[in-house]
Amino acid sequence: LDVRLKINEDADSDSLDSGAGKFRYRCPAVTGVSYSQPPTVCVEGRCEPGPTGQKVTIYGNNFGNNIANISVGLLSPKTTEDQLRNSDYILWDLLDLEFHPDTPNQPNANGLYTLRGGIPVGYARDRLVVVQVGNQDNLMMCDLPVDVDELLNTPGKFTQMMFSYTKPDILSTTKAPTEGGRITVYGKNFGPLGTEGVSK
Repeated sequence: LDVRLKINEDADSDSLDSGAGKFRYRCPAVTGVSYSQPPTVCVEGRCEPGPTGQKVTIYGNNFGNNIANISVGLLSPKTTEDQLRNSDYILWDLLDLEFHPDTPNQPNANGLYTLRGGIPVGYARDRLVVVQVGNQDNLMMCDLPVDVDELLNTPGKFTQMMFSYTKPDILSTTKAPTEGGRITVYGKNFGPLGTEGVSK
C-alpha cells in the first residue's frame, strides 16, 4: 500500500515520488495445526463406517479480523515445484471455516489466533496448510517467502504448518479360488470410493 505524505496542497512533489512511502501488512503465520482422529469401532476385522465431519484447528497470527477475507486450504500433491514457487497452488479448501470459534477473547493466552474448518476429502501426509488473507499468504505471497529448497529438502522443519491424512489400514481379506475371482478387503481409513487418490 502507498503511504502518501504531502507538506501542503501547493507542493510540487510528495512521498509517492520517491517510492519509499510503502506500507505492508504482516503476512499470515501458521504456528500450529491440531487434529484428533476420532476412534473407529472394529470387531474381528470388520469396522463400522468411519466418522465424518472432522475439523482441524489452525493456530497463528496476522489473520486479520474479517473471515470474509480469509481462505484456508491444504496443498494438493499435484502442486508442482514451479507452481509452488509462483504461488499458483492447487488447494483443497477447508469447509465451513470458523474464525476464533472457541472464545471471544483473542488472541489466546499464548498470543495466538485460531481458525477451524472441516477437513476436505484428500490423501497423503505432510500437506501444507495455506492461509490466505487478501493478497498475502503464509508461504510465497509474502515479503519473506518460504525457502522452497529448504521446504523440499527438509520438510520436517515445517511440520508446525502441516496436516497429515491418516494412512489406510487393511485388517482382513476374503479368499479367492486359484482360478481367480473377487475378494473383499476390510479395513479403515480408505476414504470414499471414486475419490482421487483412492486406488482399487
